[in-house]
Amino acid sequence: MANNENEFRKIFLDSAKSVKSIHIVDIPDDAKRIVAIHPECANLIAEKAYDLGLLRKGKYLGIELKNESRNLTWNISELKPHQKRNLLHAVKCGGHGFVLVRFKKALSVRDRKRLNTKKFAIDIAFACDIVKLTSCKLTSFSIEYMLENFQVLELNEFTKKYDLEILWKISPKK
Repeated sequence: MANNENEFRKIFLDSAKSVKSIHIVDIPDDAKRIVAIHPECANLIAEKAYDLGLLRKGKYLGIELKNESRNLTWNISELKPHQKRNLLHAVKCGGHGFVLVRFKKALSVRDRKRLNTKKFAIDIAFACDIVKLTSCKLTSFSIEYMLENFQVLELNEFTKKYDLEILWKISPKK
């Protein structure tokens, strides 16, 4: 799964870098590495807020990337409390918070029947507004639910880049 997470991050960053008017604030995983080497410093290092920040035309977006490669359902428990808190804080400060959930997996016969497709694999990402996501009473989100309730991030198969324009067009739910 780690390879899919790194691949998703790379595709997303490449997509953001291809738009000249986006400023990227990449939030590295250095805190985890430091704590692994020096566990005695754990209480001195703040947790990573979320994966990325994007700034465009004065609008800030906090982004957390999640990858699901085992199931056709994503569980909100994969979003850590500090990630949720920080994404909601970005919204409170006038920005926007998104959890981008990517489903990339081979489809079994049962999966293909469930999704009514002849494809043998899927690779689809959703932009989930943090306010809408956390105000929902569900804890698990099926791919079918996400198709109906969240925005699909379109991936250009030729350039292997997501169309990120949609992130600035989604109106935050208040």
